[in-house]
Amino acid sequence: MKAQTLLKHLEKRFDGIRAWVRDDSHLIVSAEDGTMIGNLPLADYYDFSFYDPKEINHEFGINRKLLNFLKKKGYGVDWENPGALYVYRDN
Repeated sequence: MKAQTLLKHLEKRFDGIRAWVRDDSHLIVSAEDGTMIGNLPLADYYDFSFYDPKEINHEFGINRKLLNFLKKKGYGVDWENPGALYVYRDN
């Protein structure tokens, strides 16, 4: 799946997500716009331990629902910087 197609899937699945295509296999997702998944942040570099100290719903500050969604689509995610996630093809 190309990044443009993944972007459409992300926008459909996660209301309010802000993401941009970097190239055919990479996206950048904002972690600064306050997007929530349920009652928890989509991602939070600095304060995730406040929201989820035992990392039940987050892994290294990234919401597990987003991580699992991307994994099923063949993509991985990591921090680009404290305000943005780097989504990359993982296959």
